[in-house]
Amino acid sequence: MQDVIAGLGNAVSEPLGRTRPWMKFIAIMGFIACGLLVLESLFIVFGLSVAPTADQRLPHGAIVLITLLYLVGAVFTYLIPSVLLMRAAQALDGIENKGSLETLAEASERQRRFWKYCGILMIVGLCLFVLFMIGAAIVIPILAAARLH
Repeated sequence: MQDVIAGLGNAVSEPLGRTRPWMKFIAIMGFIACGLLVLESLFIVFGLSVAPTADQRLPHGAIVLITLLYLVGAVFTYLIPSVLLMRAAQALDGIENKGSLETLAEASERQRRFWKYCGILMIVGLCLFVLFMIGAAIVIPILAAARLH
């Protein structure tokens, strides 16, 4: 079979090849951000658990919950997208090496997975935001009324 990518010319392979370094860069920055978020969760746990007096400390359950939220956030917002993006970039490496239609299809599929995940993450994030806003609109007046009495 004739080299399909060469047949398509630079119109397809060159722009895809130019996105590869940026994809790798963003993926690496995501891995770094994930590590920093995990490190931040450890600092928060340490800071919350060594408050000067027992009255100022949060219950252990709250500290564990905050830590878990940070770790889940690190995994879902940084680690998974970075892995998907790095895999897409690695598939683009194969376009220059193999130059086959299968390689192009694999690179496209990996990019599709990345963007699908980003879209789902965006929908979930917006839904959580709306739920938190509704919750705040309900909880804040209740707390304010409780303080008045």
